[in-house]
Amino acid sequence: MASKYWIKLYHEMLDDAKVARLNDSAYRRFVECMLLAGEMQEDGFLPPLEDMSWRLRLSETALEQDMTRLALAGLVERKVHKDGERWFVTKFAERQAPSPVAKRVREFRKRQRKEKNQKSCTKSN
Repeated sequence: MASKYWIKLYHEMLDDAKVARLNDSAYRRFVECMLLAGEMQEDGFLPPLEDMSWRLRLSETALEQDMTRLALAGLVERKVHKDGERWFVTKFAERQAPSPVAKRVREFRKRQRKEKNQKSCTKSN
């Protein structure tokens, strides 16, 4: 089955202390992990370390260090997979699940009201 070509990346990451306190390298690694997890379509499981290492053009040692740093931040963890233990992006499936229609409509209407208010404020200035 072909993978999806996108994942959800939330604005709240900007204010999430777990993510915001990462150094630039670890922040990038976390985003790469989310992209790989999306491509895998296994609810957050990542490819085996050696495959990730090749794909990200990193040594396995450097990647393992980065993954450990992300695990200490609570963003990834080791979990049992059908093929053995693998890295897993915490809460990936939950965050990538479709939003209920009512919630999407509510958010859309909220954005429309905000845009309309911004336009009316601009006209009155």
